[in-house]
Amino acid sequence: MRLPFDAHNHVHLGPSSALSSLLAGGILQGMAIMSTHPQDFEKVSCLAGKVATSPIRDEERDASCTMKHIIPCFGVHPWFLGGDSTNPPLESNWIENLTYHLETTPNSIVGEIGLDGFHFCPKTKQLVAPMDYQVEIFEQQMILASQLKKPVSLHAVQCWGVLSQSLAKLKRQKTFPSSIYFHAFGGKAGTLDQMLTLCKQANCTPYFGFAPCVNFRSPKTSTLIEKIGISRLLLESDREDASKVNEDMEASIKVISEVLNLDKTAIVEQTNINAQRFYGF
Repeated sequence: MRLPFDAHNHVHLGPSSALSSLLAGGILQGMAIMSTHPQDFEKVSCLAGKVATSPIRDEERDASCTMKHIIPCFGVHPWFLGGDSTNPPLESNWIENLTYHLETTPNSIVGEIGLDGFHFCPKTKQLVAPMDYQVEIFEQQMILASQLKKPVSLHAVQCWGVLSQSLAKLKRQKTFPSSIYFHAFGGKAGTLDQMLTLCKQANCTPYFGFAPCVNFRSPKTSTLIEKIGISRLLLESDREDASKVNEDMEASIKVISEVLNLDKTAIVEQTNINAQRFYGF
């Protein structure tokens, strides 16, 4: 069976020993590493340079890396807009910094960006970043993705009404990216229909993923997988700890195989094709 592609993770933030094992272990065909804040752009870029086929950073290439593709993803995640001891507030030139990394990295995409209505500060009990501010930063990144013709990996949690309004605005302005990956999709069936309609109206190709650590406890996940179908699904772990990636890939393949009544080999082959189309490798 061909090796799967992990379409969404944050392994640059996890244990370095586990990451080294993942890179050299022959577990994945490749992966997309999602930054969360400008301070980790450079680390993501360095990791993407380790594969032999990388178009960037000859000096970073690593002969022990068995992966064919590592896609660097640059963006600002809504969890990290508030500023704290580990993630400082965005600097005034953050959009220029993001633009630079996207323009100078040929195989990059915009991610992880989005909106979150359920991530609260433990002390204040308020959203880590006000929703109005989240929307402002999100829309700037979506417009940039449209201008640079880059796909987007999108985070959305309990914000579907606001997200729909924002996407409708971007559609009217003709600043919609050509493709969106709704990662760890947690919407209802009606929300899925709404996102599909918006994307169709904006000439945007949508893909969807379900992370075992996020989605597999929800009874609606199987229904959503069945409704989406194999042609628009990607496999993802959403993990920081690289040692968890393999078991999550296996769990995802197993669940999708059972729901869609497809052979596991067919799941890997088609989701790899989908990843190739979305990420452009």
